[in-house]
Amino acid sequence: MFERKTPLEKEWAGFLKREKRLVCRCSRPSESFWEKKLQGAVPEGLREKLETAFYRAFRLLLESGTDVIEKTYSADRLRAEYQAREYAAALYPARKNLAAGRKEAARGQAAGVAGACAEGAILGVLGIGLPDIPLFLAVILRNLYTLALRFGIDYEKPEEKELLLELMALSLERGEEFAGKDAAMNRRLYRLESAENSAFENKTEVSDETVRRAADALSGELLCMKFLQGIPVAGIIGGMYDGIYLKRITDYTALKLERRWLLRQELSARRPGAGEGVRKR
Repeated sequence: MFERKTPLEKEWAGFLKREKRLVCRCSRPSESFWEKKLQGAVPEGLREKLETAFYRAFRLLLESGTDVIEKTYSADRLRAEYQAREYAAALYPARKNLAAGRKEAARGQAAGVAGACAEGAILGVLGIGLPDIPLFLAVILRNLYTLALRFGIDYEKPEEKELLLELMALSLERGEEFAGKDAAMNRRLYRLESAENSAFENKTEVSDETVRRAADALSGELLCMKFLQGIPVAGIIGGMYDGIYLKRITDYTALKLERRWLLRQELSARRPGAGEGVRKR
């Protein structure tokens, strides 16, 4: 007789399949048609300008822009919805209840990507490229913050904001080294959710190194697209890539936040006693 899987084990199985597909996809180098076409046309010095623009915009938004971003959604409502889902999952841990947060996050992601595509396309028609960066970063942070709330993460803590930026930077990487970096991130997430949580130090602000790494990751990926977006009318193509890159970022971040949530559920269910089943993840 086969041992029957619990709803949580079934959720883990489905999650691990989705995670494996994403890691396989990210482990393959990729370059878009437009990137290949525009590599030689991008002016010298644009990369440095992009890196500086992204860094300054990140710093501005992290230090004084959170209140403005929070006006675009109700953090209290999202926290209340998360608590209601947690209560339902604890009271009756059927797969429907365990998957509710993931499905709600997916709906929020789809709306965010559609909005980013529209915003980028409109600015592209007008030939607005570099000035679009603060607005695009605000959209990214808004989506990361709302994702965090849907999985019970307090993004107001500097250490959590820092982790979100690290996830964002990792989501933009491609190539053979991705799988190893993803595995290292998974080990870190386990430490964060385990009883021996020592992976976070109490931080007062997001480190400058993390902000620069995130800025460099975005500027490297968006170099050609922001150049194209600065050309009136033709820039609609570059602008629409805002949505494509936002989807890459939120797909990966949502997956890692879901992993944290599943670890939290399993560790909670297994205390006191065994953590062996979780360590395999």
